[in-house]
Amino acid sequence: MPPTKQSKLGFAKTGQSTSSNAEPIDLDPQEPESQSQPSQDLTDATPDYSAPATPGLPLPKSRKRKQVRTAWVFKWMRDGVDMQHVFHNKDGKEEWRCKICLQTYQLSGGNHAIKRHLNEYHDIFEDSPADKRAKNIQIDIQNAMATAANNPQKRRKLSDSDGGELPLDGDVIEVLYVKFLVACNIRLRLVECSEFRAFVSYLNKDVDRWLNTSHNTIHGWVMRQFKVEKERVKLRLQNARTKIHVSLDIWTSPNNKPILGVTAVYIGEDGELEHTVLAVKEIEGTHEGENLAPVVMAVIEDWQIAEKLGYFVMDNATNNDTMMRAVSRGKPTPPILRVFC
Repeated sequence: MPPTKQSKLGFAKTGQSTSSNAEPIDLDPQEPESQSQPSQDLTDATPDYSAPATPGLPLPKSRKRKQVRTAWVFKWMRDGVDMQHVFHNKDGKEEWRCKICLQTYQLSGGNHAIKRHLNEYHDIFEDSPADKRAKNIQIDIQNAMATAANNPQKRRKLSDSDGGELPLDGDVIEVLYVKFLVACNIRLRLVECSEFRAFVSYLNKDVDRWLNTSHNTIHGWVMRQFKVEKERVKLRLQNARTKIHVSLDIWTSPNNKPILGVTAVYIGEDGELEHTVLAVKEIEGTHEGENLAPVVMAVIEDWQIAEKLGYFVMDNATNNDTMMRAVSRGKPTPPILRVFC
């Protein structure tokens, strides 16, 4: 039970009646309770807002607002689902599933990897695919026309038959056709295929005037365009803003041949990071450093980059140490050779 309030008791002063039936007198009957008792804790007077308004009912849980998806990559999800559909992996995390292939990406890392996958592997962009493809074709044609104008060749017409509506330039045809062969890994004898020639002749009869029917001639085209592109890349290497760093690695081809890849990495004159494959050489004999050094020095001299060499990047195999010591004794001697192992 709560303690009862205690009052100070007293009796009448001298001269007053002190009979036995006199009642006790409260000496301070008007004393405020706050002065006779310790002040209560302020927390007792503060209302509890966390308590439910109606006793016995649980507090409502705050709901996290779901973010609406607006990125175009979600239009390319598997099974034709809506953009807001959520796929989960085996760990319960949200993921994106490609509509075209079996590739998946976790959504916790953003959409950059998904966009790159659609661009590089499926030629799908945010713009209309047809528009993007048309733009790329137009850019390739313009680049080919510029290359052909800078490197004109003497040619003769293979046929005097009536052509199509638009006149064709033999130099432009050579550049575009070689790029097509290289990009798609097409055999040189394609020009000898009657079905192929029927197809291109239907598009424009002038093609027969300039597109040779001999694969040997196409081989000459490829080597000529290789030399043109090599001179262009060599000029970019010489105009690089930074040192040219060289990466080396040996791997085995599907037909079991040891191949040495030589790649240059540098900042171009336009300030962009560039990497260029300088050589892909088949290694004859052992993989000892003394055997690899002449191949590396030949590539450096061929591209004329000895005076701009920076770092050499390779794995920590012992033959690479031997190779670098042999390269440092070669002529011309690079000013500085640094090795990352």
